[in-house]
Formats: sequence, C-alpha cells, structure tokens
Amino acid sequence: EDLHRLLTEYELWDAPLLVMANKQDHPRAISLKRITELLQLFSLSNRNWYIIDTQAMHADTSETNLHAGLDWLVETLALPAQVRQERAKLEHA
Repeated sequence: EDLHRLLTEYELWDAPLLVMANKQDHPRAISLKRITELLQLFSLSNRNWYIIDTQAMHADTSETNLHAGLDWLVETLALPAQVRQERAKLEHA
C-alpha cells in the first residue's frame, strides 16, 4: 500500500522500480513469486519494474546479483520515457 502510494507521487511518475530480494540463500526466504504477489507488482502495468534475487553477503561477489539488478536499472533509465512506457506495457501485460 505504501509502495503504491509513493509511486503515485508526481516526481516518481516514470521511475523504474528495482526490487532486490536479499537473503535468497536463506532456507526460509520468501520466493520471488510471493514477493511479487505481496507487493502487487503486476498491478504496475505502466511502470518498469524488475525483481531479482540477491545475496549481498555472498563470498563470491559475482554471485550476489547486485550488479545484475543495477545494470537493469541503468539500462532502463537510459531509455527515453516513451520507450520505457511501451516496454512496461509489453513486459507486464
């Protein structure tokens, strides 16, 4: 509820949303599917969003997925707003 209210702010009307689901190596971690449901991400059909499993404290930094999430964010922000909107509609339809 708070997330959706925040995303309606004028300054964030076109901001992509990156969800980094940390501690996914923990046996009791909530699945990405469940997090997506809890955050109601599929209702954000006109917004670019991406959820990725992360393990920030992993010994091998190439296994953390932090760079992959940030790479998505940089690539998405580099696109013109209209292209981002069209992509969001296609990805989350």
